[in-house]
Amino acid sequence: MVDAQRRQVIQNTLNVRAHAKKIKKPLLNLARKKKGSKNREKTRKRGGQVIVVNPNGTSQKCSRCGVVAEKKLGLDVRMFECYSCGMVIDRDLNAAKNILKLGLF
Repeated sequence: MVDAQRRQVIQNTLNVRAHAKKIKKPLLNLARKKKGSKNREKTRKRGGQVIVVNPNGTSQKCSRCGVVAEKKLGLDVRMFECYSCGMVIDRDLNAAKNILKLGLF
């Protein structure tokens, strides 16, 4: 997440290389990693703040009420459904909201 003037960047620490090996993908998308590095570099040059957060569990936790899913969601599950508050949201959007909260607090 980057604000318009690059005063603050909140980014996860996802190890793309390790993750790709884990799910056995033959090729890595290094462009995404490079873009993240450029965002951090530009933000720092402009006197902004870079906040790096650990993304572990962010797709398993409800971004509305904070309850963690009862069982681990498989990668094939694309929607997060909270058993506590009933919120239904795209899993990646839910994780992004949780990463943002981690970076802000």
